[in-house]
Amino acid sequence: MLLPGRHKRVFYHSGDFGDIIYALPVIRAFGGGELVIGPSKLWPTRLQMNKSHVDLMRPLLKLQPYITRVTYADGPPKKLDFDLNQFREYLVMEKELLRRGHRRLNLAEAHLYTFKLPLGECDRPWLTVDQPEPIPNRPVLIHRSARWRNHDFPWDKIMRYHAHHAAFVGLPSEYEDFVRDWGYLPYHPTADFLELARAISGCRLYIGNQSLPYAICEGLKHFSVLEVWQEGPNCLFNRENAVYGHGPNVYVPKIRDTDQMNTVLSNCPICGADASAAEPCRKNVDIVKCQACALIYLRTHPDREQTLLYYQKYADDHSHMHLPKNVDEIRTTGLRREYFMQEMLEFKKAGGTLLDIGCGWGAFLANARDKGFRPVGVDICHKAADFGTSVLGIPITWGDLSELTLPPESVSVVTAIHTLEHLDDTAAALARILQVLEPGGLFCGIVPNINSLCSTTFKEKWQWLDVNTHYVHFSPDTLKAILEKGFQIERIYTHTGDYDQVQLHKLLTERTGRPLEGDDLTETLQAVWDSGQGEEIRFFVRKL
Repeated sequence: MLLPGRHKRVFYHSGDFGDIIYALPVIRAFGGGELVIGPSKLWPTRLQMNKSHVDLMRPLLKLQPYITRVTYADGPPKKLDFDLNQFREYLVMEKELLRRGHRRLNLAEAHLYTFKLPLGECDRPWLTVDQPEPIPNRPVLIHRSARWRNHDFPWDKIMRYHAHHAAFVGLPSEYEDFVRDWGYLPYHPTADFLELARAISGCRLYIGNQSLPYAICEGLKHFSVLEVWQEGPNCLFNRENAVYGHGPNVYVPKIRDTDQMNTVLSNCPICGADASAAEPCRKNVDIVKCQACALIYLRTHPDREQTLLYYQKYADDHSHMHLPKNVDEIRTTGLRREYFMQEMLEFKKAGGTLLDIGCGWGAFLANARDKGFRPVGVDICHKAADFGTSVLGIPITWGDLSELTLPPESVSVVTAIHTLEHLDDTAAALARILQVLEPGGLFCGIVPNINSLCSTTFKEKWQWLDVNTHYVHFSPDTLKAILEKGFQIERIYTHTGDYDQVQLHKLLTERTGRPLEGDDLTETLQAVWDSGQGEEIRFFVRKL
């Protein structure tokens, strides 16, 4: 809002359409005012703004509470406070700034940077609509312009997932082009920007490239998948509900036609016993113990799409699985798990194919390659899979085991390090592992131990309970019983592993009533491991 007695600020922009949308956070940050749109001789654009263009934009722009008026002018007005076209000065300097180590700004940040405003101003929605208008039976909207394309982007996969319930928005020529290349979709025409924004606001997922409709989607902060233009990725924003497709390994949500709901299992994921008869074993969460096989598992699973979206964060900086920043980190990261590699080599000489399930960006696989294996991986995080494939040169499939294409009996070693507990169908996963392993092949991994000292002590507050992504909770006995069906047990034991050493040390001190250090601590820990109460279970089994 403008302070009393101050004149109404006047802003000027010459386009293109998307640039005008990305400039709006500047107008809001300055307290609002009048937006004048028209051509500029100083800053020529691909599309010269005219009165009809302004008519298309006006209904949406006038709806924004920080815009008092939208007008057309054939040049900059005489009374002008801010020429928003100045953001192009940043674009001129961008290559030099990148060369100096600066990060690339998105288009909204470029506008804010030019006027020395906080870049975070564009992290919250800056567009609003009067009402969302969902298209009946079409929860997904798709758009693709003729420019800003990434030829590695998996439109074929997107069409397999969504063609039956998606619609196309944009120009008729763009629609004809898309249908010719990727197959039929119904076309949803819109008369102006406001109608387009209403449709985007009413959909459950928007998929498109770096163009006007995506700018509107970004202003609304709506759930989206972006086809990133690799030569100028300037539409990347700091928000959780945006997926960015830099290459073929892109997380594509599989939006269901029905309302999203939690899934309640009907049967035990191992023995198939009636899940309704299972015994509750944790308060406040639906973790139960099978009365037939004693397996402990999460009976009510969270929404699958939200879980898959959560996994995409594993590659981000805050995660212990984050992508490495440089070559030194690739070589030295603890995710190479050299201790586990050395133990694995006791049972299988290097050579042959090693498949790592839930491999992340490929740290353990890179270690395996250095030892002489042929590495392949599969991971649910698309950024991680893309990094391993494109940077490390290791073939990593994005998705789950069902999307992995390997011939039967073609793999020497399968590893699942802190992965098996994340799989929602344990029996199917083990059957697939047996299928790809060669006779005598090794299957090894690590899982949390539900019978550990910390688990039985802290119960609902146990660090590895993780009700969002841990579907099965193994004990040494239940894991052994499961693996004995198809495998020969070589070694299975418990260890502290990755668990919080400080918390465990504190618990042991309280239990023994004395401070523990040196040999005393080592002996106490060994006794915990030998009793089957270590925080994780490590196993090495061989295909029969």
